[in-house]
Amino acid sequence: MAVQKILARQWTKKIRTSTGPDVFTDILGINSFTVATSKQDADTTDFDSNGWQEHLPATRGVTISLDGYRMEDPSNGDRDAGQAAVEALALLRPYRYW
Repeated sequence: MAVQKILARQWTKKIRTSTGPDVFTDILGINSFTVATSKQDADTTDFDSNGWQEHLPATRGVTISLDGYRMEDPSNGDRDAGQAAVEALALLRPYRYW
């Protein structure tokens, strides 16, 4: 599937920073993002397929890439809370995202 640019007017750029009563934090400084999907099929063709190829979706994935400016408080160097949460999430192993 080809990656396509889309207008980001209706997209909300937030990250969940707490569970229980869900708390979402804005991610500041974003100037572009890309959403890409992927799918891999498992071949299920057998002698009963009458010469036709058959498959089932085996895995599906979504990748979201964010680009922007590093945001920090000039007086003390504190990072934007949303950017800090995204970077902390990126350092986790993939199975811990969910």
